Amino acid sequence: MRNSSSSRYEACTQYVPIHPPDCYLYKRLTSISKILAFRTNAAYAIFGAACDSFAEVLASTRNLSRKIVVWCPMEHRGEMAQLVSAIPWAVKHRGQGIEGTQDAFDELSLYLDDECFKAIDLAKGNVPAQLMTVITRRLDQMNEHKVELIYQLLMDNDLTALHSNAARTDRLATQPTPVSYSRHISRGLIVWLLALPATVASTCPWWVIGPGTLVVSWLLLGIDDIGMQLEQPYTVMPVKKFCEECSYECASEILDSQWTPRLGANKRDVLRSDFLNSELTQGDRVVVPVKPVLKKSQTQLSKSERRTLRKVTEIPLL
Repeated sequence: MRNSSSSRYEACTQYVPIHPPDCYLYKRLTSISKILAFRTNAAYAIFGAACDSFAEVLASTRNLSRKIVVWCPMEHRGEMAQLVSAIPWAVKHRGQGIEGTQDAFDELSLYLDDECFKAIDLAKGNVPAQLMTVITRRLDQMNEHKVELIYQLLMDNDLTALHSNAARTDRLATQPTPVSYSRHISRGLIVWLLALPATVASTCPWWVIGPGTLVVSWLLLGIDDIGMQLEQPYTVMPVKKFCEECSYECASEILDSQWTPRLGANKRDVLRSDFLNSELTQGDRVVVPVKPVLKKSQTQLSKSERRTLRKVTEIPLL
């Protein structure tokens, strides 16, 4: 009885190793898993940095649009709306490596007219920098409309931040993981998968080796392919949708706004007027009444009457 039970146990376990950690396969699988984990972690770090950089590009574009709505003269807003709306698309084209192609030209033509295209040269490359240079020239021309320098400086600060974020995007797009590193990992993985059937031939039946090798190859090669895709983040992220949303919001905000900036108005004149959107707050605004017509000279007034007259006719100095 005891011999029959032991023989059945041996028959059931003749193809299954009793101590898997001692198997050569498991030892090599640990090293391969570490290599793939390092590969995917490095690729995902690049992907996360690319997401952050493009989000900063969109945020800087919206900040610039918000200030143009308030401080840009009305006659310049049409051109500024086109230039600002085209910046995210130009950054997208550089990130995807399609700058200067027909597809990039077709997308830019949806937001730039012929006059704006004349201000840039697509053949020179770096279209985002050219667009920002044109915007800087338009900011300088605001001096002719008496736009205060502090407003121009604030808008130029947004352009500086936008230029820095665009340069960061270029760095992430043009400096992926070294090719030799990626190739070496892929080659090592393929060699390990080819040697897998011979390694487990003595411990597994033939009907397990074939399907098991296919499943393991699909899993490990899939992980390697995911790492390769994450190393090209701007082709994986839905950047086209982000650009469409940002361009539509900026263009509609600039073109639909009827806000007129306060251009070089004297503060004392603003106090006397009903100017709706001056830089003064409601607490600073005062109503200056008309000086009353006196029926007697100031020498005939009492001290309280003189004090009241001084309060009514006095305009506070800013």
